[in-house]
Amino acid sequence: MNTYKQYIKVEAPYFNLSEFLVFPIAPILVSMILAYFSLLFLGFTFTCLFIGVGVLFINAIYHGLKRATPNGNNYGRSTGMPGFLVLLSLLPSYLAILSILTIANVGVYLIVQYQKTAVFNHTVFYIWASIMFGLPIFYYVFRYTKYYYLVYSQALNYTEISLHIKFDPEFLIKIDEIHFINCTKKRIAKCTFKKGREFESQKTLASLNITERNRILYSPAFNERMSVPVNTSLVRIAYYSISEDLYYQDEIVFPYKQLIFEQNRYPLNKSKILRGKTTNPLSINFHEKGEIKIFSGTKLLLQKKLKTNFEKTENNNEYYEIMTSSEKKEAFSTLLLDNQTRERIQIREKIKETLFNWTLHLDLSHNHLVCIYDCNNNESLRNRFDAAKTEHYIFQNSLPKEMLFYCDAFDRTKWLEIAIDTEKLYEIICKNKSSTFELLLTVNIEDGTIALTLKIEDQSIEFDFWQKDIFKETLLEIQNKIKEKKKSFERNSIYKDIYELMQKKEYSKAEELCNKAIAENPTESMLYFYKVRLLFYLHGKKVCYDKEAYFIQKTSHDSSALAHIYNCYGCMLDDDLEYKASLPYFEKANRLVPEMAIYVANKAEIHYKLKNRKKAISFAKEAQEKGDNSKIVQEILMNKGKINEVDFLETQLGRLAVMYRSESDENATKNIIAHYHKIFYKMVKIEKEIFALDPDAELPDNVMPKEYIDFFINKNQYTKEVE
Repeated sequence: MNTYKQYIKVEAPYFNLSEFLVFPIAPILVSMILAYFSLLFLGFTFTCLFIGVGVLFINAIYHGLKRATPNGNNYGRSTGMPGFLVLLSLLPSYLAILSILTIANVGVYLIVQYQKTAVFNHTVFYIWASIMFGLPIFYYVFRYTKYYYLVYSQALNYTEISLHIKFDPEFLIKIDEIHFINCTKKRIAKCTFKKGREFESQKTLASLNITERNRILYSPAFNERMSVPVNTSLVRIAYYSISEDLYYQDEIVFPYKQLIFEQNRYPLNKSKILRGKTTNPLSINFHEKGEIKIFSGTKLLLQKKLKTNFEKTENNNEYYEIMTSSEKKEAFSTLLLDNQTRERIQIREKIKETLFNWTLHLDLSHNHLVCIYDCNNNESLRNRFDAAKTEHYIFQNSLPKEMLFYCDAFDRTKWLEIAIDTEKLYEIICKNKSSTFELLLTVNIEDGTIALTLKIEDQSIEFDFWQKDIFKETLLEIQNKIKEKKKSFERNSIYKDIYELMQKKEYSKAEELCNKAIAENPTESMLYFYKVRLLFYLHGKKVCYDKEAYFIQKTSHDSSALAHIYNCYGCMLDDDLEYKASLPYFEKANRLVPEMAIYVANKAEIHYKLKNRKKAISFAKEAQEKGDNSKIVQEILMNKGKINEVDFLETQLGRLAVMYRSESDENATKNIIAHYHKIFYKMVKIEKEIFALDPDAELPDNVMPKEYIDFFINKNQYTKEVE
């Protein structure tokens, strides 16, 4: 086997530009600068002596630092070595450092000579430059070329598999070697085992809970990824069975061609060759009397009995140390298989190898991702379940041992593990002489209740041999999120009802519903936003202005609701043409919730009306970047911040005219008429000939002239939503 080429993991060459600049580039540059001034002012001879002595100090410092580290050679003080040998041991490093500095300073010498004689030796300079810059580049190119050659070579000649070594914890063995061999190409891959499996007696197993017992009984003794030769022809296995006091060793033909490989699609930044291929996990199961079974996933590839090596069996003292536990040293006789232990092991082997038809009925209170693992550690199920209906899944595999639950509604957080005692389940199934069964599982995450029922042939059977492990902190966090989500849904439902009544202009009903909600939950700040809007629609702005401090105080604990209140009052002042007064309200709203584009758009609009062109354009662009593409934002950008006041007042009047025609509430109608008069008179003063009216003339208090209404309804209307 010495002539066989073994797989060795190849590490990429280490290169860090920052470290490379610090060492060796920086020290070499310092020496070149010192050599330059020395050659220029002190001469060639002094410089040579200076470099020679300097290298002595550098070499001493290098070896001193090297000895100061545990990984360095001669760590600690060397004893018994003559002085001349110590000096001789420093010679190689001295010559290496001297050579590097000498070559580096040749270039400095050429520059100084050129400055003194005006003669430049191009040939020597090119040779020096090629050595100084070419050698490091060549070194790293060579190392990386070698690295990629080895990586691609190994990717073509070896394939990576997941290897599981399984044997019962009561069946104690010590594995010496598992070698995968390609005899044709003379390649070999050796599986190394750092530590033997602990012996677990039946007494110890019985004292454990179901989760821990399942972990010990059904988890692989070894589980690792390794690279095996492509077209492996032989597997060499050697192990000592302490439970039988026998040594088994043999070479068996490996059915490599029965493995089914698929091309790995990830990672995408690697080539197809380097990504390699994947296959089902390879399991090697060890049984009594030297029998082994090799599985690919759940498919049996090979079953064979290994030969006994009697010579090694007689010299078994080297394996006795595995019997030493952390508490006491068991007598060797207690480790040998007895009939009861043999029977337990055989039952567990049957459990792993027997396939059952079983059905899972899941009733969940919330959406979940559920993962189910059987007693061979295979993932039987990974699926999302909808809480709206009971799910049914039919399986044909070995018995389930573990179920994991991740709440899909909240960041897919694992909060529950259910462990099933497969030995007890198998015992009940055998007792009822059935190979089919049903598990009915109900999980309510809100109160943390879990119920598991076993049914065989439509008859419920008492089954208490299961264990639930709830992650309490995670469950509490999820339950709080569920409560918050319910409250949010209830809040949004109330907001929706109020908003729909407002859309239908049933303001009185909306106000009644809003007042009722406030009475039930006075700390719900967004209700006060709807309250102030309803006051505006039913009682006018004056009532809203009088209660401004009240609404601000009620929403002060909620920045979002307070921003809505400020925005609402800003809009009311804007409708009253109090542009300067409205601006601070929009600014406060924007400071509280800077990500809301509408507040930025409102600031842009006010600056637009105040004829602050630069600020209007700036805020309009910011609003557009945040997603607001409303008409006013487009208008500001299209007009480059310059407003046509007459057109704007016309659109306001048109809006009021439409509201007047559709309004049925008497108080709201009076408010519209009053506002209409105010805007209309301002517009007439700007453009007196618009209706040939006297600017000082007064309109009736309780009516809006029909000819004015018809005129302004036909205008392009500018509508401003009071959010």
